[in-house]
Amino acid sequence: MATTETVKWQEERVNTRLKLSALWTTVMFFYVYADLFAFFDPKSLRRLMDGTLLPFPITQPMMLGMAAMMSIPTIMIFLSLALKAHQSRWSNIVVGVVYTLVAAYTVAMPSSLAYRYFESLEILFTGYIVWSAWKWPAQRAEAGYSAEQI
Repeated sequence: MATTETVKWQEERVNTRLKLSALWTTVMFFYVYADLFAFFDPKSLRRLMDGTLLPFPITQPMMLGMAAMMSIPTIMIFLSLALKAHQSRWSNIVVGVVYTLVAAYTVAMPSSLAYRYFESLEILFTGYIVWSAWKWPAQRAEAGYSAEQI
């Protein structure tokens, strides 16, 4: 007679730095796929071919600005791991809030359903970045002893 055992999986707490880095990586995939999907939308593609992005003409300064804007979340993947905890926490909060607001603004613009879907995911995930950084577990410094106390 076979017995059945209930397996209980051990839950591991994910390091906050790794979680934030993974979240920024996920958000970057949303950015890439949203822009890639725009090439499959005839209206969007026509505007791009005409040299406009929404109501704005596509210029070199605009492209540089967009490149700079997209490089910041990419850099946050690294900075979430490399900065000191206090710096990482605050940079994730500030950059996360800014990019949540940007996504909230752009989701209201005329776009395809797929683009709005990705923008909604960006809002959720950048909001979760802010929340995770805000709730970063504090660690008490251990009391040190000076040479005179020993």
